[in-house]
Amino acid sequence: WSPGPKILLDAGNANLAISGGGATRRLFPPSGFENPVWAPSGRLLGASSDKGVVVAFPTGKPLRRVARSGDFPRWSPTGSTLAFQTFGSPGPGAICTVGMDGRRNRQLVTTLRLGPDFDRGPVWSPDGRRLAFGACLRRVPEGQECGGLRRGIGVFTIRVDGTGRRRVAYGSCPDWSPGRRIALSTDMGIALVNGDGSGRRIVTSRPVSCPVWSPNGRSVAAEGARSLLVVASGARRARRVGKLPALPTCCDYPHPPAPAWSPDGTQIAVVRAVE
Repeated sequence: WSPGPKILLDAGNANLAISGGGATRRLFPPSGFENPVWAPSGRLLGASSDKGVVVAFPTGKPLRRVARSGDFPRWSPTGSTLAFQTFGSPGPGAICTVGMDGRRNRQLVTTLRLGPDFDRGPVWSPDGRRLAFGACLRRVPEGQECGGLRRGIGVFTIRVDGTGRRRVAYGSCPDWSPGRRIALSTDMGIALVNGDGSGRRIVTSRPVSCPVWSPNGRSVAAEGARSLLVVASGARRARRVGKLPALPTCCDYPHPPAPAWSPDGTQIAVVRAVE
């Protein structure tokens, strides 16, 4: 969701689209673009592609390539820097940052163990000084998911200069709130922890997507099997909101991405796989 009324989405076949005002418009020529994300200003997009990490205009016109490879780009709070991760082949992956002009490319973590269960890249702290990310804690055979192993995957934070790396919790796909708490997925459900790893608390069970904080940092949302799960940061139980189509039973399906809050926090957009 942009800072305004428009929604950016993956329209399939490696194309992006913008929806707003009841109409959907495909962006051309960004064939091969994935994992799109709005800049804080709403004037630019970041995306991964078969040519690397790129910055583009909302019309779909590419502006520049800022990295030769990478996935899951995320803008810093100021919009001056992009963080992203690389999947090593066959070696380890990395957590990187790069300026929006393509300069100051830095690898913060260079020995990252990643599996196919990684569906969210690094996320910024609200002050832009640290990044949170998930990583396998043990080696697994190629193609195996480490998230299915007990304490097999953990959430780390690191300063943007590459120092101060620390594990804050067991789990994956973290999201950092404006109030400096981290929401993450664990084998027990959605957990909330402080930025230093203290104060861990399970707030809801059985989510099927990554969690995401509301813009004001007061609530966390995730997809459940048949409804949205929304929990206030101080509450002990989640509310079930609305009704979602049942998950497919015919075949394997990708894990749903995290829901997206509208800028004013009154609406939530959801992508759902259906039969």
